[in-house]
Order: sequence, then structure tokens, then C-alpha cells
Amino acid sequence: MLGLLFSLLSLHFAHDWPTDGIAMRVARDQALGLEPEQQPGFEQWLTRVLSSRTITRLAKAFDIAIDYQFLFHVARILTDIRPVFADSPDDLLGAVVTHTLKIDFYTREGHDELYVAMNDDDLAELERAVQRAKVKGESLRKVLKDAGLAQMDVDLG
Repeated sequence: MLGLLFSLLSLHFAHDWPTDGIAMRVARDQALGLEPEQQPGFEQWLTRVLSSRTITRLAKAFDIAIDYQFLFHVARILTDIRPVFADSPDDLLGAVVTHTLKIDFYTREGHDELYVAMNDDDLAELERAVQRAKVKGESLRKVLKDAGLAQMDVDLG
């Protein structure tokens, strides 16, 4: 239900459509299947909900939070041993240990995946970057708290 309300409010944010106009269009849409006598009551209710400060603030935070080309879903690191052979396939020289960072993400068109080959040094660099981002996030949340501003993080996955 909130997802539908947020979608309707995104029309308000993006196109500056009045919330009562959005509610009227929705209530009168034949696809909704409301009887004519039900439409005014539903329109009033939807106008109230779309005008709610709490719903509007949450919807605005959500709208801002997901306004990216790609949204992270999950990640996985696959570790492999790749054999190294001499000229003859019977002559095994050794092996290389590699890691593949697999990132699943959402696009406006659906779901996609990215595979990135990494070595141990790359993993260490990624770990440093993640730790630094966490510390920066904590610092910014403290600034928000000290300023009396709401922390409006949303789940992007």
C-alpha cells in the first residue's frame, strides 16, 4: 500500500501535480472499479492520505533515496582456483587463486549482474573503502542528530 502511495506522490514531486488532482484522477479511473457513489469518499480519503505530512515526508525520502540509475541488491564473492598448465595439458605448473565480486542490482528495466575479477590486494582495498564509508556515514548521522534533523534512511535493497 505504501509503495502505491509513494508512486502517486512521486507524480506530485516530479510534476508538481496537486495531490487533490491526483486523488480525483485515481478515484475516477474506471480500472479501479469503484461505483460512482463510492468515488467521492475514496477521493477525499486519498487526498487526506496524500496530504499527510508523515506519508509525504517518507515518500520524499524514498523518492530521493532511490533516484539512481542502479540500486544495489546483493553481493557475493566467489573464490576460484585456476590451474596453470605448461604447453602440454598433462604438465600442471600450479594454480592462481582469484576472486570474483558478483553484484546484483536493479535498473529501471529490471535486474542485472556485474562480475568483477579481483585478487587479495583488491579485496583489501575494497574492505578499506567499505570501512571508510561506514565511518563517514556515522559522522554524517551524528551531524544530523546534533542538528535535530531526522535520519530518513530507507532500505534500497
